[in-house]
Amino acid sequence: CEVSFLDNYFSKFSSFSDFEKKMNYEYFNALIEKFHNKHEKEVVLFNEDSAKDSNVYPFALLDNEQRSEVQNYADLSANLDELKNFNLILCKMHAGIGSSVERKEHLLKYGKRKSLGSKGTDLFLEVNSQMHSLAELQLLQAEIIAQKKIFHSVRVLNLVNEETSQVVDNLFENVSLLSSRKYIDSVIKEENLFQFKFPTMNEKKELDDTRIAPAGHAYLGFNLLYKVFSEEKKPHLISIGNGEDINSSADNKILSWVAQNNIPITMITTTKLKTDKKGGQISKVFDPRGEYLTIVEKAQAEKAHQLKYFEELGLRAGDNSSLFNTNIVIVNTKALKEVFEQINFDSDLDFFRVIAPELIKNTKKQKGESFTQLEGALGSSLLNLDKFLRLKYNIKAVTLLNLSENEREKFFLPIKKMDDFNELAEKFKFDLKTGRLRAK
Repeated sequence: CEVSFLDNYFSKFSSFSDFEKKMNYEYFNALIEKFHNKHEKEVVLFNEDSAKDSNVYPFALLDNEQRSEVQNYADLSANLDELKNFNLILCKMHAGIGSSVERKEHLLKYGKRKSLGSKGTDLFLEVNSQMHSLAELQLLQAEIIAQKKIFHSVRVLNLVNEETSQVVDNLFENVSLLSSRKYIDSVIKEENLFQFKFPTMNEKKELDDTRIAPAGHAYLGFNLLYKVFSEEKKPHLISIGNGEDINSSADNKILSWVAQNNIPITMITTTKLKTDKKGGQISKVFDPRGEYLTIVEKAQAEKAHQLKYFEELGLRAGDNSSLFNTNIVIVNTKALKEVFEQINFDSDLDFFRVIAPELIKNTKKQKGESFTQLEGALGSSLLNLDKFLRLKYNIKAVTLLNLSENEREKFFLPIKKMDDFNELAEKFKFDLKTGRLRAK
């Protein structure tokens, strides 16, 4: 019944490529499988007082030897010669309107349109006495990087959906950021990754298109991992970041370290602060089959009656630092393809099941009824692949790169509400030499 419902629902996307339809279909189908999984285990964090039997240890409880996956940004050094054979792809996530940032008045004043796009296309900063959206400044950042000719090429790739696609595409056509010429003349625009909105589960646990919604940024990881798995080896460094965060692009020091050490996937974390109490934390699972990494989310801690403990981890006297996930990821396609060449899957479906993220159930009310949106997080998809490779092949695909408290703003300036943006606009300015925000 669900198969026929999905087939009928997907028939309206006839204008999209077979590949785009396949990837959206398989991604959502993987989330449905997770929804119906009756063997899902509750995640309980190890606690000396109340959960001694748990094998899930937050990094706050691990000693330095047990934190071998963690590299500190401060210890890196740049070697730009490593980058000349790579194509740099700056990938930004614009597949949602971010309704928690109330910006309609701001958008109408500076953007001259009424309908929302993504946060990145709707928030504006002043540069050289002109107002430009954060997304426009990200394209200028790509241009600045390209002109330095460190990489073989610089490309821009955007994750979009039906609400944001047109506005994002217009950035390449209608903007002149540098008065002397049209910008973006050195940057290659990759075809957008288009994420469909999906049906939700109604109160009867049936698929229902009365309410449709995006299904989380894990789709980006799902799509990119399969492309590397199924296509020829290509030397790309893909730097993934939030569409409203200009600084979420990896710098040359990070990228040269990734290239030099042939690291398949790098997830950037930052040392947890009090402001991060509710955010997902990286943890290590000590399984009889081997060790692997996972992300424990607030909702899981609440379900296990550990919310207070979860929030305090890494902030207590005697704790090691906790690792807060930033959603900034670097994929080295050359190194990852070399990993995939060592393993075998019977079918694409087996691969999709490996990279499927853990399910996030997001329940919303609409006209008095409850609908559960099926969602997944980017980091979860990457870590599930890493778990499979560690346990079956003893291969570590994911390395964690941690930013100290003093380094985080160089890469991590998230905008969750309008007050965050107003504070950012007051404290930071766009640097035309680096293409990043820096303190005024």
